[in-house]
Amino acid sequence: MPTDNIQLIRLVTGEEIVGDVSKLPKDVYSEDGKYALIVKKPILLVCPAPGQIAFAPWMGYADHEEAGIKIKEDSIMFVLKLKPKIIEEYKKIWSKLALPDSNKEILIPPAGLKLK
Repeated sequence: MPTDNIQLIRLVTGEEIVGDVSKLPKDVYSEDGKYALIVKKPILLVCPAPGQIAFAPWMGYADHEEAGIKIKEDSIMFVLKLKPKIIEEYKKIWSKLALPDSNKEILIPPAGLKLK
């Protein structure tokens, strides 16, 4: 999954959404021209306690991960780039594989060596 488009969107409701963000072409906008972005694989960024952050499903009852959700420009306060650690955690959520932390070494024993 490319990381260039993984961004944070702050909505006027106060919700902070992390997802694969792209602009819609003008011919895909609604009749009033108000759709600004489409967000694929969106998740909600929440603060369960001071100094902590966590991810939660955003509209988890809807099938929107691949098709994305269109968000009107008047619903958006701002869009920001994310820190690499947040992007790494986001990618782990959507990965079908268990990914190791990028800052830890992976040790693979030589062929034939049995670890007990």
